[in-house]
Amino acid sequence: MESSDGNRFASYALVTEQLKDLISLNEDLPTCTEPLKRRIEELEYQLMEEQSSHGETRRQLDDQTHKLNFALGEIDILTRRLEATHTTFKSRFSEAEVRVASQLLEKKQLTEECEELQGKCRQQEIVLSKKDDEIQELKQRLMRQKQSHKRHTEELQVQMQQEAYMGQLMDKDHPSSKSARNRHNEAR
Repeated sequence: MESSDGNRFASYALVTEQLKDLISLNEDLPTCTEPLKRRIEELEYQLMEEQSSHGETRRQLDDQTHKLNFALGEIDILTRRLEATHTTFKSRFSEAEVRVASQLLEKKQLTEECEELQGKCRQQEIVLSKKDDEIQELKQRLMRQKQSHKRHTEELQVQMQQEAYMGQLMDKDHPSSKSARNRHNEAR
């Protein structure tokens, strides 16, 4: 864009110089012909248009330069914000990575402890199951012993009743055998 403006300024300067030369020639030559005067007027008109166009281009250039400088300022501000945000993000991301690694380690340790406790629980369940089996077996043995003891007690009672009955019969039949039986019961 600068080279284009430079060419315009050079063109403008050249046209201006040529126009000045023509005007001075025009003043010097009072005997100018009519076509030459029209040509001079055309060139003066083109010069004014070129000057007007140049002024408009200059104004547009100033506007665009102002907009460009404003945009560059905005870009600079946004770039700084982006860098600050990026730095904050990296910092927080690093912190998050450390937290995640710590939590993963803690999870691993808890999982290992849980597995160890589960193993101990299984072992204790096996021990408890064996003890429960032993208790059931002992209960059955106790029940059998109770039944055996009950039968034995019932048999002893029947035997004692029989002996008492026999003793009564014998006492009726032989009074002297009562003392022998008493001695026999005391010996037991």
